[in-house]
Amino acid sequence: MLLVSPPCVWTAAEGSSITFKFTTRTTTGAPTALANGALRCYKDNSTTEFATGLILTADYDSRTGLNEVFWDLSTTATYEPGYDYTLILHAGTVGGTSVAGEVLAHLRIEKDTPWDMVRANHALANTFGDVVTTADISGASWDATAADYNSAGTMGRLLNIIGRIFQ
Repeated sequence: MLLVSPPCVWTAAEGSSITFKFTTRTTTGAPTALANGALRCYKDNSTTEFATGLILTADYDSRTGLNEVFWDLSTTATYEPGYDYTLILHAGTVGGTSVAGEVLAHLRIEKDTPWDMVRANHALANTFGDVVTTADISGASWDATAADYNSAGTMGRLLNIIGRIFQ
């Protein structure tokens, strides 16, 4: 039995969700259905498993061996920024062989940056077509530290990396 290898690795924003697909295969490489599959997640190095926010769809779109995972990170009591999470198949068989314990993904949740908050505030206020104002920018940036603009997935982080390349 083979799974997508290596496992997917992501950095996600706090409160977001992730959808991804993986294929289960026999030892000959042919896509094969995942039977009785179940997902679990580990937080950091804990041995406590949980299934909050996890949905597995086997044979997605009636495609044998194509499986979809929907991972909802909006449960803040379970999924917190600054922690690493590992997603595994807790149960299931492929071609009669157990796949329990197969790692599907690793994830780190990052806090939203102040700029993300400006975008979210405009989206929530239904201000489609509005321009971000100087008040929005100053409110989001003057109280921020340099570290707020250098986290994964931010423009500041990208510029930091590009700057190091051209030094």
